[in-house]
Amino acid sequence: MFSFSNAARNIDIESVNPIKHELKANQIVKVRTQNSWFADKPLDEKFRKGHSPLYESPGMQMVATAKRVTLGFGLAGLYFSKLMLDTGLFALPASTTLAVVSIIPFPLVLYLLSPYVSRIYRLYDDTKPQTLENLTQNETLVMEKINWSGRKAFNELVQVKDLRITGPSTWFSWPNWKALDPETGKPRYYYVTDHVGGLRMDRIWGIAERQSGVDNGRSF
Repeated sequence: MFSFSNAARNIDIESVNPIKHELKANQIVKVRTQNSWFADKPLDEKFRKGHSPLYESPGMQMVATAKRVTLGFGLAGLYFSKLMLDTGLFALPASTTLAVVSIIPFPLVLYLLSPYVSRIYRLYDDTKPQTLENLTQNETLVMEKINWSGRKAFNELVQVKDLRITGPSTWFSWPNWKALDPETGKPRYYYVTDHVGGLRMDRIWGIAERQSGVDNGRSF
């Protein structure tokens, strides 16, 4: 009763799904190092992030909001201090004080929240079979952080074998992970909320603790 022509059987899949190549381009992973404050370096196209994060921070919206609010407060303070000078009704010390008080919270928030990790992904090599051996050999994590404006994110790469648990006196006791930057050899600090992410994150926590000589009962 039903018949299909050869043309129907030979449908060009790419014409049906025209966004296929665009999605592939969007999967290119860009990372930031300590030597590149604002420029992101694209990795080889064979690498990609996992489709779903291993970890998603419960407080990333608050961190983004804090950066946005302090930035807006600082800009508003600078604007009003300029208006105070232009009107001639206020002395220079008054407008300068307003500008300084308004702008100080922004760099302070940037400094204190710079270790905060919003999401963690596993980095995959598409040229290798996804076997247990390949996944655990030189296992690399993509650490996503919120940028200075609170509106975008950037990535840093960390190898699991380099992860360590930080001491209580580091960075006001705020970060709990650290890893050496492969280019500079300097430590990079991260804050990751414990008990979030399930068994997959417990495994990574256990590896970091074992490499730091810490025994919290998590062993993989």
